[in-house]
Amino acid sequence: MEKHARGTLINGVVQLDGEVDIPNNSRVEVTLRATTSVEDEERLQRQEALGRLLKRAAERRFHSGGLRFTRDQLHERN
Repeated sequence: MEKHARGTLINGVVQLDGEVDIPNNSRVEVTLRATTSVEDEERLQRQEALGRLLKRAAERRFHSGGLRFTRDQLHERN
C-alpha cells in the first residue's frame, strides 16, 4: 500500500499535516523532499501576476487623455 502525505520537519521530527489511515505501530518508509516555502510561492505568484499585467498592457492601446491630432495636423498639409 502506498499513500502520500505532506508535513513539516520540526527539530528532526516530521509532523504530518493530517491524519493517515494506517494502523498505529506500523513500520513505514519515508522519503523526504523539500517543497517550496511560502515566500517562494508568493514570489512566484507575484512574478506570474506581473507577467499577466505586462502581457495585457502590450495587447492594449494606451490613451493618456491628451489631444488627438488629425492626420492633416500630424503631416502639416497646407
